[in-house]
Amino acid sequence: MSMFAYKKMQDSIHSRAAKMGVAVFGVNPAFTSQIGKMKYMKQMHISIHQAASYVIGRRGMNLKEQVPKVLRAYTERKDGEHHWKQWSVLTRRFKALRPHLFYHVSDQFDPLFSKEICAYGLTQVERDVLQKYVPKVWLEE
Repeated sequence: MSMFAYKKMQDSIHSRAAKMGVAVFGVNPAFTSQIGKMKYMKQMHISIHQAASYVIGRRGMNLKEQVPKVLRAYTERKDGEHHWKQWSVLTRRFKALRPHLFYHVSDQFDPLFSKEICAYGLTQVERDVLQKYVPKVWLEE
């Protein structure tokens, strides 16, 4: 039943686009929310949903979303591996963090989790996740 609704919505979009003379490109939505959250949310001062739609738009223009240098410290890329694998690793590592914490990332040249973000009222679960990646003194209250 849900496939029927999905197909009907898809047909409706294509029909309307054809009437308006607009091209429709289908893209794989994999990791768009995570990429938007980690890469564009702070930079563009937008919500995670707007950032995800921005990533989808970029994907429609055949642009690739490489992991920024500041995030590469938390993952590594092996030869021949698709760049989505890095986003998968980052997603698993930081899934316990609340999305709005990414608004407090200092900037793209500082380490992702600076002393300022660690002082931003983290929950115990978030502290446990971050203790693998930041100096212990940053997490002390």
